[in-house]
Amino acid sequence: MRGLAHAFGPVEVLRDVDLDVGLGEFVAVLGPSGCGKSTLLKVLAGLVTPTAGTAEVDGATVVARPGRTAYQPQRDALLPWRRVVPNAALGAELAGRPRAEARAEAADLLARFGLAGFERAWPAQLSGGMRQRVAVARTFLVGRAPLLLDEPFGALDALTRRDLYGWLEEVWGAGDRPSALLVTHDVDEALTLADRVVVLSSRPGRVVAVEPVPFPRPRTADAAADPAWADLRARLLTALAD
Repeated sequence: MRGLAHAFGPVEVLRDVDLDVGLGEFVAVLGPSGCGKSTLLKVLAGLVTPTAGTAEVDGATVVARPGRTAYQPQRDALLPWRRVVPNAALGAELAGRPRAEARAEAADLLARFGLAGFERAWPAQLSGGMRQRVAVARTFLVGRAPLLLDEPFGALDALTRRDLYGWLEEVWGAGDRPSALLVTHDVDEALTLADRVVVLSSRPGRVVAVEPVPFPRPRTADAAADPAWADLRARLLTALAD
């Protein structure tokens, strides 16, 4: 993204944002509510045309061109009339993969996400954490990079989130890692998952800090006891408060 800016009528939400995500890199974006984090992802997903600036993936513009990335909105958006496997396979099917192949891949991935035995369940029969696992699986199965994840764990309790971090990292780290951009309000979530953390200012969102995350993977709960973790967390919180 270069010089990215956007306004909804008189309300300017993003201003002059420059941001790169490298091949196979996991980047987290932090920022106060209303600073344009979700809008940034929607621009990359081709769903919002920015007021100014450019957004590209592999050198090709994604502005007003949906379908070039794998986007997960804040809510799981599972279809209530489709069982778990067809829901998880939906993105892959829409991307053109044969139905049988997409559903076989979905069943395998769901097992890795701890959902074996729930393949034929309806969304209404799942807990919130289980629904989010189905939604994350659906995003991965689209088969396009980068992954755009908009607060996928924000509504979950701390223990469920911690479990999902492990599942997400296991799946993301298997084989060729896709590039990923995660929007979150949670500093510890960003430190647990990301290679680099970008902090946006209050509206209009501008990049005010970029911090690499040097801790080895997988990052267990014990990593938070490291003094270096506390120092980095403090720097990020200071940037958010400025």
